[in-house]
Amino acid sequence: MFKVAGGIILALVLIFVVAPIMCGMCVIGGGAVIDEQEKAERVEQKAAVAASAPMGESVMYESNCNVRSSPKVGRNKVGLARKSKAYPVTDVQGKWKKITLDNGTTGWCGCSEEL
Repeated sequence: MFKVAGGIILALVLIFVVAPIMCGMCVIGGGAVIDEQEKAERVEQKAAVAASAPMGESVMYESNCNVRSSPKVGRNKVGLARKSKAYPVTDVQGKWKKITLDNGTTGWCGCSEEL
């Protein structure tokens, strides 16, 4: 009798507890796709704002960003802009910003994850 009751209890737990949780995970998983789309849109908006930023302002990045000798991917790395630190902007070309590091080195940073 205890084996039958245990089996019934297990079945009820599966039906009323586990199944709704699994369905909730499906919904959450679908929401993650929307979040990625929204994140991509925000990155594009930030890039557009960054490209139009006037010189003389400063910029901060959400993560470390390679600083390059010219505004193109693959150019020589001349430094690293540290996350959450402000750097003065001296020029802008598209999404690329020419910044000055603390040691006086100038270079181009094309990261779009700005704070």
